Amino acid sequence: MPLSKTELTELAANLFDSYDEGFEGDTPLTDSIIARAEVELGYKLPADYTALMRLKNGGNLKRRLFHYTDEDGAQCSLMVRSLYGIGFTNDSALCGEMGSRFLEDPENHALPHVGIYFAEEDNGHGFFALDYRNIGANGEPPVINIYQDDLTEEYIADSFAGFVRRLTEDE
Repeated sequence: MPLSKTELTELAANLFDSYDEGFEGDTPLTDSIIARAEVELGYKLPADYTALMRLKNGGNLKRRLFHYTDEDGAQCSLMVRSLYGIGFTNDSALCGEMGSRFLEDPENHALPHVGIYFAEEDNGHGFFALDYRNIGANGEPPVINIYQDDLTEEYIADSFAGFVRRLTEDE
């Protein structure tokens, strides 16, 4: 289910922290920046992702705890450091020097080409991706987490909207 305007406004106001470590995208975010990013990345970004980024274009998270049930039924939590904004200027924006494609570069992290890497774990060993290999019944890529150490892939959410809805503040 897509994010409502109320949810988008609430997320833009309360999801992100007041500081940024280079994850924010270009501002103002324009249609041409989004189109250029989609060409560079090779995929159309989910509508909920672009809608949120139009209100707050990435950055470090305040609500960074993600709870989920793993494949074995165990309750787990991950600390999500940031969401990559749409842009080219900041190093860790989607198309920045250390953005999504940098993570796939064999000379760097050498993560598998699954789609678009858009967030990272707080420990720097796990990266969240929109998995375009497995488009869901909702027409959106699911979110997976890939661990850099052994390239283990773990299903996280049905969509970007499902992912951000479940982010909470530290307990």
